[in-house]
Amino acid sequence: RLFERPEERGGRFERGPDRERERGRLFERAEQPPTVASAIEPVERKATKIEDAQIKGRNTRMFGMMRSTLRNFRDNTSSEEVAKRRQELERQTDQKLAEERKKLEEERKEEKMRRMEEIRKQKEEERAKRDAELMIFLRKEKRKNDEQLAEFLHTTTSSSIKIFYLPNIHTESTKALLQQQKLEALLEVEKEKEKEREEEEKKEKEKEEKEKEEKEKEEK
Repeated sequence: RLFERPEERGGRFERGPDRERERGRLFERAEQPPTVASAIEPVERKATKIEDAQIKGRNTRMFGMMRSTLRNFRDNTSSEEVAKRRQELERQTDQKLAEERKKLEEERKEEKMRRMEEIRKQKEEERAKRDAELMIFLRKEKRKNDEQLAEFLHTTTSSSIKIFYLPNIHTESTKALLQQQKLEALLEVEKEKEKEREEEEKKEKEKEEKEKEEKEKEEK
């Protein structure tokens, strides 16, 4: 207060150094700005038992929801991974089956071609064997026929047809001619036998070479 009423001071104004100092302090207070608290101290509030139970229940529910969400996410992720893995395994299995099926088909074709080739070779060998046996039989029959015909005289005309005969009575000339024919027939038989031996040796050599080639192919 800058001024006081007289009745507050005994009905009159007081003057002097004390009064001046008091007035100076009053002016200083008036000039200073009012101070404001820098911060409001928080007041701790104690929760009641009901509030504690509500907070605990809410926290429990939130924790349960979080666990359920994480479990569902894990299950969904696991299901997707299992499905992807199953699809990959099915794809690999199908690819492997297709490759095995293709390989089996190629093996069947190769086996079929091999069997056909074996059958063809077998037929050729059987045919060649029959032809060789037939030739041997015909040659034997021819030699036998030539040996029998060597006992007869035959005409020596230019015609390809020979007429075989025997005179009722041999003369020296017919005997000599008959002996010459027998000798010629014998020489012809020997030539045929030599030819057969050469052919047999040639066949044996070809057979050995063929077996050798087949063995080398199998080893490769």
